[in-house]
Amino acid sequence: MAWLEFALPQIITVAAVLVAILYATNAKVARSRRRAQDLEFVAKHLNSHLEAMRVFVENPDAPADLRYKLLMFSKVVSDREIATDIVQQACAAGGAYEPAPESALVRITDDLAELASRDMALTKAFEKAVSSGIVAMFFRWAETADVFHETITRALPGGSQQTAIFATAVTQAANRERKSRNIPPEAIPA
Repeated sequence: MAWLEFALPQIITVAAVLVAILYATNAKVARSRRRAQDLEFVAKHLNSHLEAMRVFVENPDAPADLRYKLLMFSKVVSDREIATDIVQQACAAGGAYEPAPESALVRITDDLAELASRDMALTKAFEKAVSSGIVAMFFRWAETADVFHETITRALPGGSQQTAIFATAVTQAANRERKSRNIPPEAIPA
């Protein structure tokens, strides 16, 4: 038994180290899985972005100015430094986002409205190229994905909105339970 008194602290230390290693390994595996899911998501949206870009840019009816701007935007989708800056600004708490000058926004809005009035399919291709490019930009790199995930966590509703979401979830769960077990509505409170 004397050996047990001598060995017990070493055994506990080794066990604690093994538990710490196991925890760190599991955390890395979970992060790797999430990152792999993000990258699959990015690949899907980059494919959509490139296909919509091709449709828009190769169409002779696409306005040259919008074509040029869309090509510049596509470069930004692939520029880690600029994309990171844009994602951080767009996700900043407290309204730190600094959009483009209003004159640029008005010009693009007017150009898109004019294009929509004559070619809705081309307008949809432009919008698809932009929306899929934005999604890809937000998830393409680990640091931009982390900023986005953190922002979503902060943006979760609180107070009455949270209560409404909770009530809706409970009601839907109760309805599903009633249907799956053929229980009359009054038997399970909503």
